Amino acid sequence: MKLFDSSPLIAILGQLNQPKLLSYTISLGYSLYVPFTVAGEVTNSPEKENLQNMINDKEITKLEPLSEEEIQIFRNRFYRLGRGERELILIAQQWQIKNESFCCIIDDSVARKVGEGFNLKCKGTIGILRKLKERGLVSPQDIEVLFKRLEECGFRYKFK
Repeated sequence: MKLFDSSPLIAILGQLNQPKLLSYTISLGYSLYVPFTVAGEVTNSPEKENLQNMINDKEITKLEPLSEEEIQIFRNRFYRLGRGERELILIAQQWQIKNESFCCIIDDSVARKVGEGFNLKCKGTIGILRKLKERGLVSPQDIEVLFKRLEECGFRYKFK
Protein backbone atom coordinates (compact mmCIF):
# COMPACT_ATOMS: atom_id res chain seq x y z
CA MET A 1 0.00 0.00 0.00
CA LYS A 2 1.12 3.52 -0.78
CA LEU A 3 -0.32 6.46 1.15
CA PHE A 4 0.18 9.70 -0.79
CA ASP A 5 0.69 13.28 0.34
CA SER A 6 -0.25 16.12 -2.02
CA SER A 7 3.23 17.06 -3.28
CA PRO A 8 3.95 13.71 -5.00
CA LEU A 9 0.46 13.76 -6.53
CA ILE A 10 0.99 17.30 -7.81
CA ALA A 11 4.38 16.33 -9.23
CA ILE A 12 3.23 13.13 -10.95
CA LEU A 13 -0.32 14.07 -11.95
CA GLY A 14 0.29 17.77 -12.57
CA GLN A 15 3.84 18.83 -13.30
CA LEU A 16 4.62 15.63 -15.20
CA ASN A 17 0.98 15.01 -16.20
CA GLN A 18 1.73 11.28 -16.15
CA PRO A 19 -1.05 9.35 -14.38
CA LYS A 20 0.29 6.24 -16.09
CA LEU A 21 3.20 6.35 -13.62
CA LEU A 22 0.75 5.68 -10.81
CA SER A 23 -0.93 3.00 -12.92
CA TYR A 24 2.51 1.38 -13.31
CA THR A 25 2.88 1.48 -9.52
CA ILE A 26 -0.46 -0.33 -9.21
CA SER A 27 0.78 -2.92 -11.73
CA LEU A 28 3.58 -3.74 -9.27
CA GLY A 29 0.91 -4.90 -6.83
CA TYR A 30 0.49 -1.76 -4.75
CA SER A 31 -2.80 -0.24 -3.66
CA LEU A 32 -2.83 3.57 -3.67
CA TYR A 33 -4.54 5.69 -1.02
CA VAL A 34 -5.01 9.40 -0.48
CA PRO A 35 -6.23 10.97 2.76
CA PHE A 36 -9.40 13.06 2.48
CA THR A 37 -7.62 16.33 3.29
CA VAL A 38 -4.77 15.61 0.88
CA ALA A 39 -7.25 15.08 -1.96
CA GLY A 40 -8.66 18.52 -1.16
CA GLU A 41 -5.18 20.07 -1.37
CA VAL A 42 -4.82 18.99 -4.99
CA THR A 43 -6.67 21.94 -6.52
CA ASN A 44 -5.11 22.84 -9.87
CA SER A 45 -5.47 21.30 -13.31
CA PRO A 46 -4.39 18.86 -14.62
CA GLU A 47 -3.53 17.14 -11.32
CA LYS A 48 -6.99 17.66 -9.81
CA GLU A 49 -8.70 16.14 -12.85
CA ASN A 50 -6.19 13.27 -13.08
CA LEU A 51 -6.62 12.50 -9.38
CA GLN A 52 -10.41 12.59 -9.62
CA ASN A 53 -10.33 10.29 -12.66
CA MET A 54 -8.12 7.80 -10.80
CA ILE A 55 -10.44 7.94 -7.78
CA ASN A 56 -13.49 7.46 -10.01
CA ASP A 57 -11.76 4.55 -11.77
CA LYS A 58 -10.95 3.06 -8.34
CA GLU A 59 -7.21 3.15 -9.01
CA ILE A 60 -6.76 5.40 -5.95
CA THR A 61 -8.85 5.09 -2.81
CA LYS A 62 -9.84 8.36 -1.15
CA LEU A 63 -10.00 7.76 2.60
CA GLU A 64 -12.62 9.11 4.97
CA PRO A 65 -11.60 12.19 6.99
CA LEU A 66 -10.28 11.83 10.50
CA SER A 67 -11.97 13.61 13.37
CA GLU A 68 -11.15 17.26 13.86
CA GLU A 69 -10.14 16.48 17.44
CA GLU A 70 -7.50 13.93 16.38
CA ILE A 71 -5.99 16.34 13.88
CA GLN A 72 -6.02 19.25 16.36
CA ILE A 73 -4.22 17.28 19.08
CA PHE A 74 -1.55 16.24 16.58
CA ARG A 75 -1.33 19.83 15.28
CA ASN A 76 -0.45 21.06 18.75
CA ARG A 77 2.60 18.77 18.78
CA PHE A 78 3.62 19.20 15.14
CA TYR A 79 2.55 22.71 14.15
CA ARG A 80 5.00 22.92 11.22
CA LEU A 81 3.15 20.19 9.33
CA GLY A 82 0.33 20.98 6.94
CA ARG A 83 -3.13 19.61 7.60
CA GLY A 84 -2.79 16.92 4.90
CA GLU A 85 0.59 15.81 6.26
CA ARG A 86 -0.87 15.55 9.77
CA GLU A 87 -3.79 13.47 8.54
CA LEU A 88 -1.49 11.22 6.50
CA ILE A 89 0.79 10.54 9.48
CA LEU A 90 -2.15 9.87 11.79
CA ILE A 91 -3.62 7.39 9.30
CA ALA A 92 -0.22 5.76 8.90
CA GLN A 93 0.06 5.36 12.67
CA GLN A 94 -3.34 3.65 12.73
CA TRP A 95 -2.23 1.29 9.96
CA GLN A 96 1.03 0.64 11.79
CA ILE A 97 -0.88 -0.44 14.91
CA LYS A 98 -2.81 -2.90 12.70
CA ASN A 99 0.50 -4.22 11.29
CA GLU A 100 -0.45 -3.15 7.78
CA SER A 101 2.35 -3.11 5.21
CA PHE A 102 2.57 0.35 3.63
CA CYS A 103 4.79 3.25 2.66
CA CYS A 104 4.09 6.97 3.06
CA ILE A 105 4.83 8.94 -0.10
CA ILE A 106 5.92 12.35 1.19
CA ASP A 107 8.29 14.88 -0.38
CA ASP A 108 8.41 17.49 2.39
CA SER A 109 11.55 16.89 4.48
CA VAL A 110 10.03 18.02 7.80
CA ALA A 111 6.99 15.77 7.34
CA ARG A 112 9.22 12.86 6.35
CA LYS A 113 11.37 13.30 9.44
CA VAL A 114 8.27 13.34 11.65
CA GLY A 115 6.98 10.19 9.92
CA GLU A 116 10.32 8.46 10.21
CA GLY A 117 10.40 9.48 13.90
CA PHE A 118 7.30 7.29 14.28
CA ASN A 119 9.12 4.46 12.45
CA LEU A 120 7.02 4.93 9.33
CA LYS A 121 8.50 3.91 6.00
CA CYS A 122 8.66 7.02 3.82
CA LYS A 123 9.62 7.64 0.21
CA GLY A 124 8.96 10.49 -2.16
CA THR A 125 8.30 11.20 -5.81
CA ILE A 126 11.89 10.38 -6.74
CA GLY A 127 11.65 7.04 -4.92
CA ILE A 128 8.56 6.12 -6.92
CA LEU A 129 10.24 7.05 -10.21
CA ARG A 130 13.40 5.12 -9.33
CA LYS A 131 11.36 2.03 -8.40
CA LEU A 132 9.59 2.17 -11.78
CA LYS A 133 12.95 2.46 -13.54
CA GLU A 134 14.38 -0.39 -11.45
CA ARG A 135 11.44 -2.62 -12.42
CA GLY A 136 11.81 -1.74 -16.12
CA LEU A 137 8.54 0.19 -16.38
CA VAL A 138 10.31 3.47 -17.18
CA SER A 139 13.43 3.55 -19.35
CA PRO A 140 16.66 5.23 -18.17
CA GLN A 141 16.17 7.81 -20.94
CA ASP A 142 12.59 8.56 -19.86
CA ILE A 143 13.61 8.87 -16.21
CA GLU A 144 16.14 11.53 -17.16
CA VAL A 145 13.44 13.45 -19.06
CA LEU A 146 11.08 13.18 -16.08
CA PHE A 147 13.77 14.40 -13.65
CA LYS A 148 14.56 17.32 -15.96
CA ARG A 149 10.88 18.28 -16.21
CA LEU A 150 10.52 18.20 -12.43
CA GLU A 151 13.63 20.32 -12.03
CA GLU A 152 12.31 22.86 -14.56
CA CYS A 153 9.05 23.06 -12.58
CA GLY A 154 10.97 24.01 -9.45
CA PHE A 155 10.86 20.60 -7.77
CA ARG A 156 13.44 20.82 -4.99
CA TYR A 157 15.71 17.82 -5.03
CA LYS A 158 19.34 17.14 -5.80
CA PHE A 159 19.07 15.19 -9.04
CA LYS A 160 21.98 12.78 -9.36
